Amino acid sequence: MAKKILLSVCIVIVLIAGYNIYDNNRIIVSKQNIKIFNLPEKFDGFTILQISDLHGKRFGKKQKHLLEKINNCKYDVIVITGDMLATGSSDVGPFFEMIEGIKNKTQMFYTSGNTGPWGYNGYIGQTNEMGRKLEEKGLSL
Repeated sequence: MAKKILLSVCIVIVLIAGYNIYDNNRIIVSKQNIKIFNLPEKFDGFTILQISDLHGKRFGKKQKHLLEKINNCKYDVIVITGDMLATGSSDVGPFFEMIEGIKNKTQMFYTSGNTGPWGYNGYIGQTNEMGRKLEEKGLSL
């Protein structure tokens, strides 16, 4: 009886671990239609692609799997809304790989969130060195 319970517990642990690995490596594209009354007609059908909370994650070599999803979306503007680095990390590699691989860079806007990278020094109201690098890659801060 004890062996069956131990085996059952092990199976549950393996299933939970497997689901967590799957869940942390999937990319979700969620589409939402938002109605805004009195919005100028020229914005009818305007599409925003939001990218958020990657936390330094790589999705294949040079972000291949993530870029396939991004580059297959049709959008008018990209907004990157923060948390591109892992907590406590300064490795911008995965984030820069994503930026460099995006094909439609017509309009890209960025805000750092709480894990960065931080491109703007709010205390003195100026773009910093990282901000200049982000702007060189096509992002508006």
